[in-house]
Amino acid sequence: MVKKTDNQIKYLTQQETKNLFNAISSSNSIHTIRNLALFRVAYRCGLRASEISLIKLQDYNSVKGELYCKRLKGSCNNTIRLDCKTKAILDKYINENNIHIYFEPFVGGANMIDKIKCDRRIGNDINEYLIALLNKMSEGWQPPVVFTEKQYKDIKKNKSNYPNYLVGYVGFQLSFGGKFFGGYRRDHIGKRNYIMEAYKNTIEQESKIKDVKFICDDYLTLNETKMKNWVIYCDPPYQNTTKYSTGGFEYDVFWQWVRDTSKNNFVFVSEYNAPKDFKCIWSKECKTLLDSNKDTDDKNNIRIEKLFTYAIK
Repeated sequence: MVKKTDNQIKYLTQQETKNLFNAISSSNSIHTIRNLALFRVAYRCGLRASEISLIKLQDYNSVKGELYCKRLKGSCNNTIRLDCKTKAILDKYINENNIHIYFEPFVGGANMIDKIKCDRRIGNDINEYLIALLNKMSEGWQPPVVFTEKQYKDIKKNKSNYPNYLVGYVGFQLSFGGKFFGGYRRDHIGKRNYIMEAYKNTIEQESKIKDVKFICDDYLTLNETKMKNWVIYCDPPYQNTTKYSTGGFEYDVFWQWVRDTSKNNFVFVSEYNAPKDFKCIWSKECKTLLDSNKDTDDKNNIRIEKLFTYAIK
């Protein structure tokens, strides 16, 4: 006996579709608008899941309320005029999630922010000398090409006698391991000129940070209400490694700040480990030289660097 197959196309009834949209709208999620936009556009335009992924911002004409749809499996591309509700949701999603600001609360040497492309880039750090240096670099400052150990020690001892940006340059760029006045960098063998290397690296980086806004503040005092739809990258002092140069760093307070800030922003944290309610989205083996609590059996000093986000419930 030949088994009958059910070739009837399965589809949602109008009531089921209405229930689906209502369920998405009433969901308590930061992705509610995104999900509603996806499902409404797919429903209005009759798009497959693979076809939704092909949609680009330039395919949408917000003035006419039309969306150019790329079709697969032999279907012809076409332009669909959106209904009022779908257009309103799509406009809202674009307006709320068109990210224009990238922010780092612990900008350090600006070695991440100088590679980011965004309308506005903001770098913060609590070290006033570091921020003074970065601001001076963004103006195209020419650092010294010759600097003696005697000069280094004098600036370290008498910081108030010198401009903050110069103290920052000497304290970080001319110090061993980039640690603030961690010791004058010298080459006993005579193969490397660390002063000239610092000069060249500084000049090379200056063009990459000329439009970055650098501020000096405690990240906890920043106005969180102004942060919305920002991409925030946090590279705090790694826990159980070299101590924070400005004193003890309160990690529990920091992780709670990340939880709170993640409600309205896209926050990423670079660390070795994180609380259980955070999700690791990337990891890579790396070699570190500054881990004061390293395992003595680990001669290569290999660590797993990870990137975490808060798993909002």
